[in-house]
Amino acid sequence: MFAGTKEPSFNLRTWNTTLGLIPHVVRQRMIIFLFPDDVVYDILWAGLVDLIVKIEKKGLQPRYEKLDLNTVGGVLVYETENPYNLKLKDQPPSTYKFLDELAKARDGLWREVRESAGGTPLPPIFPTGLPIQALIWPYTIASSEIELVAPYTYIRASDAVYLRQTAEDPIPTGEETRTSIGLFVDDFGAALRLLVPQHLDFMEKKARLKQVLHYAIHHLSGRLERVEAVIFWKQYLSTKS
Repeated sequence: MFAGTKEPSFNLRTWNTTLGLIPHVVRQRMIIFLFPDDVVYDILWAGLVDLIVKIEKKGLQPRYEKLDLNTVGGVLVYETENPYNLKLKDQPPSTYKFLDELAKARDGLWREVRESAGGTPLPPIFPTGLPIQALIWPYTIASSEIELVAPYTYIRASDAVYLRQTAEDPIPTGEETRTSIGLFVDDFGAALRLLVPQHLDFMEKKARLKQVLHYAIHHLSGRLERVEAVIFWKQYLSTKS
């Protein structure tokens, strides 16, 4: 596949099926529940994390642009299933562990790539690797216990929702800074949906949203009057949760 990019007749559509094998395998392995979870992860998932990252790392090399693997989605963008059907609500712990480890591994890869590319140092509110919405897209961990089943993803989502105090500081507007930021901005709504999945029971969902609302009003609304902050955040959260 990689060697094929050197051919003058190379056509990406010829390789779509081949590239789609990885997300197809991921989806198929999610239906296997034959063994205890630790065994399932070791047999089915651990090697797949390494394989996905290995393919993506090679695809990010300059001479392989024709494969379209040099995007934040990596090889997972070749998943043909509708993302709406990939919101993983009731999965075994091994599947969530796979997605969490994949998120961590892909983020580490992109940190290395971005660091080697240089650029202007960014304010701490910006991710140094992948943004939260791109870690395992098009899959979504929709667990009510994400802090237990996917601790890395949970930390990233919490950092994006419960932003640091410096979130209100002005962002440098220089061209180099904007270029370094690029598409690497955490999506607040995507992070919120990880912390407050839609299927939560009414009282639990209400409690989690109340916590987010309280934090946003008191720590992320310095330029708004309190009444304005309450109105803004209530309306915003209602559209994102």
